[in-house]
Amino acid sequence: MLSVSTCAFAQKRHWVICDLTVMVKSAQDTVPRVSGLVRSSNAPAGTECPAPGAVISFLPETMDYQTVLPRKQWPGVGEVVTIRYRYLLGECKYTGPCKIEHFSLMR
Repeated sequence: MLSVSTCAFAQKRHWVICDLTVMVKSAQDTVPRVSGLVRSSNAPAGTECPAPGAVISFLPETMDYQTVLPRKQWPGVGEVVTIRYRYLLGECKYTGPCKIEHFSLMR
């Protein structure tokens, strides 16, 4: 996940927001991430939101996407949750085009 401070944007961009329904498949211990199967998505046309059937891996964040949730608050295996997925395409300072992503757990 990239922070906004590492990117310099050539022009004003807007966040793309999609709500996903995800069935949690696993929570990884070695690399702290949750993986799940996207069951539904309200992706606007022409966006890069995960489609139903896609497997995603993410760090669950607070609803304001400012903090990663404590591990005890992560969804359990088999649980179906709603994730607000946000992304912003931009130009990163040293690497060129990049994508900033956030995965907020909606409770």
